[in-house]
Amino acid sequence: MKIYEKNQKSLPYQVIFKKNKNAYFRVKPDGLYVTAPKNSADAVLKVIDDRFDVFYEAYKRTLERLKPKNEIYLSGVKYDIVFIVHSTFHYEVKDNTINIYGNRDKLNLYIKKIYLDHVTSMTASILDEVNETLKKHGLKPRPIKFKYLKSKFGSYHRFNDEVTLNTFLATLDSNYLKYVLYHEYAHVVHFNHSKAFYDFLEKLMPNYKVYHKSLKKIAII
Repeated sequence: MKIYEKNQKSLPYQVIFKKNKNAYFRVKPDGLYVTAPKNSADAVLKVIDDRFDVFYEAYKRTLERLKPKNEIYLSGVKYDIVFIVHSTFHYEVKDNTINIYGNRDKLNLYIKKIYLDHVTSMTASILDEVNETLKKHGLKPRPIKFKYLKSKFGSYHRFNDEVTLNTFLATLDSNYLKYVLYHEYAHVVHFNHSKAFYDFLEKLMPNYKVYHKSLKKIAII
């Protein structure tokens, strides 16, 4: 592994040259892996330099996922985790503590289940308000699915005509969840991120820019 340094940050990387037509960049817990065509060393380094912040943030996220968790956030509030070994998984919330019972090796899986439970409840609590806004702008509610996603907070599937929400939204204030919902519903009308899309999103949520900007700085871990 070599080290690429920029802005006082270090990114381990390895380049493997093959008879490829294109270069491929993959971020793993131990660094950035690149497979690239022969005689493309300079071009590879330029891509790493141009996209350094993107690669570095992705690298940090992979490291965070490996760390044992002793706290989680729900609706923007921090909860300390107390783990109790038990034959079956269940959990209970007491004040600012979450007692998690089960197999310690499955802690990350349990946390994702807690996220799913919480974001489902959060969505139910705001859905009447969201649906009323949608109705005013000629939109009907779509089926909503929940899934833990590593790279995005939500998506709209045009073929299935359904919205998918990242369960990681459980960790944030409900206004972020509301923003992502409106963002995906705006794609029902405007599939790409055109000016018309953002104009329509602003009609659904006039202060969307506050959450649009800050959500870009939040890493999914």
